[in-house]
Amino acid sequence: MINSLERDKRNFVNAYVRVLNNERGALFAGAGLSIPSGGISWSDLLREEADSIGINVSKENDLISVAQFIYNESGTRQTIIQLLKNKIVKDGKVNKNHELINSLPIKRAWTTNYDNFLENSFEFAGKTVDVKRSVQDMATEKDNADITVYKMHGDIGIPNSTVFLKDDYEIYDKRNELFTKTLQTDLLSNTFLFIGFSFDDPNLQSILAKVRIMLEDNPRRHYCILKKVDRNDPEFNDFDEKEREREFGYRKNKQQLMINDLMRYGIKAIMVDDYEEITDLLKSIKQKYLSNKIFISDAYENVDSFLGYKGKQALQMANYFCEKLAESLYEENFEISTGLGLGVGRNIVTGFLNKDSFSGKTKLNSRLIIRPFPIQQAEEEKRKYREKISSECGVSIFLFGNKFEINKGEKRLIDSRGVIEEYNISRKLGHFIIPVSATGYVSEEIWSQEKNVILKRFSHNKEIINNYSKLNTKDQNIDHLVNKIIKLLKEYKLESNKYQKLIEREDY
Repeated sequence: MINSLERDKRNFVNAYVRVLNNERGALFAGAGLSIPSGGISWSDLLREEADSIGINVSKENDLISVAQFIYNESGTRQTIIQLLKNKIVKDGKVNKNHELINSLPIKRAWTTNYDNFLENSFEFAGKTVDVKRSVQDMATEKDNADITVYKMHGDIGIPNSTVFLKDDYEIYDKRNELFTKTLQTDLLSNTFLFIGFSFDDPNLQSILAKVRIMLEDNPRRHYCILKKVDRNDPEFNDFDEKEREREFGYRKNKQQLMINDLMRYGIKAIMVDDYEEITDLLKSIKQKYLSNKIFISDAYENVDSFLGYKGKQALQMANYFCEKLAESLYEENFEISTGLGLGVGRNIVTGFLNKDSFSGKTKLNSRLIIRPFPIQQAEEEKRKYREKISSECGVSIFLFGNKFEINKGEKRLIDSRGVIEEYNISRKLGHFIIPVSATGYVSEEIWSQEKNVILKRFSHNKEIINNYSKLNTKDQNIDHLVNKIIKLLKEYKLESNKYQKLIEREDY
């Protein structure tokens, strides 16, 4: 029996993947996202200066007031600027959570962090990033940006304009109205995932309240991932045993009250026991999102035998099979990426076009990605090109796999080296691999290599094993073969998260 917390996690993953598929997924990143990369928490940032004025940050919840106290006692903002310059690391190593986030189709990302970790992680993933560090940046746009990052509290590169003190928060709406209005609009039109965030920020509280009022207590659903307060958390290290227990009980109760309060703004808290679980949830989102995106690795210049057909008829039936498969994938709302391989590629596209035309809906832009290989590419460039296409998918289907080679004037059919390389790349990426061995050639060889692994990995799921086995049967018709592929894909979508955990435990 699944408990309510696990049900919350499962429902959250499914819901957030749905908004990602609709290009409505957004991110709000707090300090907690940067810490594994070398970032610093607010309490650690203020600790030394706070101690110098007799404040123990471990006992304080309102750290914005602590920052104001430090400023008041020093009498100059230079103390704060020096603190930021000496404590904030501008650039850090991209961490695992960054990698998972930047693999998702997020178009809008907001952060209160001053460091550059978030935007750097998107750039590291090869994305074009438009960074809004100040109100002045809001008036211009970077051409063909993949994502816009809004740094609503400023950037360490311009420390004089950072939002840090109570003074800054009190005049924020006046100085940064464009940020406020843009965030309000984004909260209305996108589903946010808040991560590494404490919700103590008065700016965000004010904006959320305005959105709630605008929607008359019917706000859009958003999500945050929060770690449960634990008595072994480092924040309790400065307390003796009796104080620790009392403080733990107090903060645990306060966290629950905050979780309840967040629901007023439409924010559902997903609770985790430790920070590693946050990574696991992001992995689940990625795996679920990619489970609907299929890379078709294919090539044939001739087919001498297919499902009992021979010669020209075998080639004709192979063409028909590829069209039929594409039509079925379209009907089941799968998304396809293809390098337009020999023979198969054009028939896959034809099948999609047929269904798209018949339905009267234009879905090709979002559901069919065609990436033909540029002419005269070097082998290393081809490999990188294949890696790029494959990395955007979670499933690889292998069909046929042959090409003609002319050697000393003699034309002969050989294995497609491209399909073999795409298999190796898919394996490395941890894709769900579907070799349709009934099509023969390289696909049959891949099945012989994968068979034992597949049978062992899915020994708990007879439906998957049965459908895999049918793909190895050449004594069947095209409709049955296509049907088994679709059934296998649907079953995998239900098992995608379990599959990822299995391959992580294997020397795959």
